[in-house]
Amino acid sequence: PGDSIELDSDVLSPFLQATQQLQLFVGFSPNLNATEHWQYLTAYPYGCLEQTTRKSRPFSAILNNAGKMSNIGDATEHEVNKKTAGALERYSELQRADGSFGLWSKTSPEQHWLTAYATDFIWDLKNKGVAVPNVLLKRATQRLESYLISRSSHHVKTWSSNPDHYTAAYRAYAAYVLAKQAKI
Repeated sequence: PGDSIELDSDVLSPFLQATQQLQLFVGFSPNLNATEHWQYLTAYPYGCLEQTTRKSRPFSAILNNAGKMSNIGDATEHEVNKKTAGALERYSELQRADGSFGLWSKTSPEQHWLTAYATDFIWDLKNKGVAVPNVLLKRATQRLESYLISRSSHHVKTWSSNPDHYTAAYRAYAAYVLAKQAKI
């Protein structure tokens, strides 16, 4: 109370005149627009491995350990169940024969780090009481175990000029997910 703030008159000068707008919100807690973000997630249209996980993970976050919903905004239990079931169905379409996941289909190249990411989410769903297909989680978990058991890294094409960085990252994530499952 009693504080003031002054902005230079040219604070918006780097932006096009037609797009300049300044808003100030003051309050004891930040306005995170949770409802707006929630609506965006529920309508997110894309379905690669990463996008499926990213758009579905918040739905598991609102489930308690009995698979029942915590109270959040406009979400309904039916909607949450539909989204988690849809994610699990999509994972079944993306899981390769060796238990890993492909980016767009089961014939896509293996995505090591994203396999750990998806398996982490699948495990979280199971832990929250969601009916997860046992074979889906078992095969994914076995693939993560193979990441750690193998003395040599799996064949990886990566963005990094040093593939060892990527190998360390996906193996560390696999170890974390396996530790959550008490597998190591």
